[in-house]
Amino acid sequence: MRILESRSVTVDTGLSQTVYAVSDLHAADGSPADDFAPNADLFYGFADAVGWNHIVTVGDILEGWQADIADIDGQYPLVVTLTRLQPGVRGNHDGDCNPLPELYRQGDALFAHGHQADPFNSQHKWFGRLVTWLAGKLERAGLGWIDDTLVADTPAQMTNGRFGQRYGGRLEHWYAQMFYRHAPTVLICGHTHRAFVRALDHGRCIANCGSWVTDRPTAIRLDPDRVTLLEIQP
Repeated sequence: MRILESRSVTVDTGLSQTVYAVSDLHAADGSPADDFAPNADLFYGFADAVGWNHIVTVGDILEGWQADIADIDGQYPLVVTLTRLQPGVRGNHDGDCNPLPELYRQGDALFAHGHQADPFNSQHKWFGRLVTWLAGKLERAGLGWIDDTLVADTPAQMTNGRFGQRYGGRLEHWYAQMFYRHAPTVLICGHTHRAFVRALDHGRCIANCGSWVTDRPTAIRLDPDRVTLLEIQP
């Protein structure tokens, strides 16, 4: 396994030690609907390398919309324990499986999943949940391409096209709200499955953890003086 630095932004995070942020594992039950399964061993290697106790979870760690918590715990007990013992936030797909809050702050870094800006996963989350649940049923029936089309790639697709322009505007507005209301220097989020780190004005930055349901899983490293996008490779 290799942990590669992709892009880094110099910023005062207010942290006294390094932490690693991960999101969107979507760990499920080991069935054909489980998109985390191909990268599970890679994630375990990453967590062992950086230290499980140095990880902050940024939502959608568990796929509570397609699997029961008992089945997830049976398949990935270490991942479930991570959401119980380590700080972090819950996402929309965590459902009732994850008891964490929607916002978490450490130093001058604010962590929030980002589904709050997505109308299909906040105000109208019943719709997003229904589509995800249906996709899981169809995947278990042998239609594996369904989830890739309707669920796994949807957050990324939502940043493209005409709808993407409106959704992107909602995201930018939500980012601005988080900085205005909570005054962090760093905002760490997930949800869109699109990893990035971006410098902003006034010595601030924003970063997205990406996801672990892709062939290029990513994470964010926060040091006291910088934020770095990491690519994890076998």
